[in-house]
Amino acid sequence: MKTTKSRSYSTIVVFTGILLVMALVAGCTSAQNQLPTRDQLLGRIMSADNYSVEFVRGEIGAVTDDIGILTTSTGYLTPLTRSQLAGSVAGRFETLANIGITIMPLNEKEPDFDLVDAKEVGAARLTTDVCLACSQKPHGPIASVQDIARRISKEGTLTPLDSSYLQGLSANLKKISDLIGRYVTETDSSARAVIAEQVTDLCTQLKGQ
Repeated sequence: MKTTKSRSYSTIVVFTGILLVMALVAGCTSAQNQLPTRDQLLGRIMSADNYSVEFVRGEIGAVTDDIGILTTSTGYLTPLTRSQLAGSVAGRFETLANIGITIMPLNEKEPDFDLVDAKEVGAARLTTDVCLACSQKPHGPIASVQDIARRISKEGTLTPLDSSYLQGLSANLKKISDLIGRYVTETDSSARAVIAEQVTDLCTQLKGQ
C-alpha cells in the first residue's frame, strides 16, 4: 500500500515539474515576442548611451590635454615626467578601445530603436566607431602611441616626428569630439547625417595614422 502511495506521489511530482517547466518556457517565449515600449526604449537610451558618449568625450579631452603638454612643454619636463605622461596617453587610448568593445552592440542597427528619434543611440554608434578606429592594427593610434611611449621611456626625449604625429592625432580627436557633441544636440536628421559622414571620414584617418 505504501509503495502504491509512493509511486502516486512520485508521478504527481514529476507531472507537476513538467507543467512548471512548460509554463516557464511559455513565459520566456512570450517575453521574447514582446516588443519594448517607446518608454522602455527611451529608458535604455538615456541610461546607457548618454553616459558612454560623454565618458568618451571626457577621455578625449583628457588625452588631448596630455598630448598638448607632452608636445609643447619641452622646457621643464624631466625625462621621467615625460615618460609618465606618454604612458598616461597610451593608457587612455587603451581605455577608449575597451569602451568601444563594451558598447559595440549599439553599433549594430537594432530595428526597435527606429521607433524613437534616438540621437543618443546614433551618437553612441559613432563613438564606438571612433574607439574601434583607435584600436585598428597594426597602424592605429593605440599601437602608434604605445610605440612612442616606449621610445620616450628608453630615451627620455620626444622626436619631432613623434611630436607631429601626436599633434595631428590630437587635432582629429578634438574635431571628432566636437562633431559628436553637435550630433547629440542637432534636431535636423539630414544635418546629423552630414555630421556622421564627417566622423566616419575622420575615423578613416585615425586608422591610418
